[in-house]
Amino acid sequence: MYRPRAVITKVISRYLSPEAFKAFMKELSIYEEVPDTLYVEIMKKHFDIEKWQTAPIIRQDVWLYNYFVFEYEDKLKYTKLLRKYIDTVFIYDDAQFYMEMEYINMQAPKLPKGVEFIPNKEPRAEAANHKLTDNLEPHVRPGK
Repeated sequence: MYRPRAVITKVISRYLSPEAFKAFMKELSIYEEVPDTLYVEIMKKHFDIEKWQTAPIIRQDVWLYNYFVFEYEDKLKYTKLLRKYIDTVFIYDDAQFYMEMEYINMQAPKLPKGVEFIPNKEPRAEAANHKLTDNLEPHVRPGK
């Protein structure tokens, strides 16, 4: 099972440019130990969580926004929303994620009776093209 911090870092890496992500990781590396409160403070300094609500790469990224707004209490822990995100849509490998992204976006959510699912046909924001590695170097997605 993935640690909540690893999941959040990976998702943030898809939104930030390679330079911005390096700056985020560099600031984290300054500290010998990074408690959850400090991690979230640094994360919010480098990444606006509103993007998960206003311009998500996949619709379910709004669950991460809701996690920080409603469930985060000074400690990153598995809550119902975070567990659902990890179990339902989280893919650590970037190449696999981008290949399956359209499928993930088209998955029909469980809705109450009488409510119809209409898939979003609007163009998606292009995400940062790199993966989380030790050397933090960008890589090219297959087909590019």
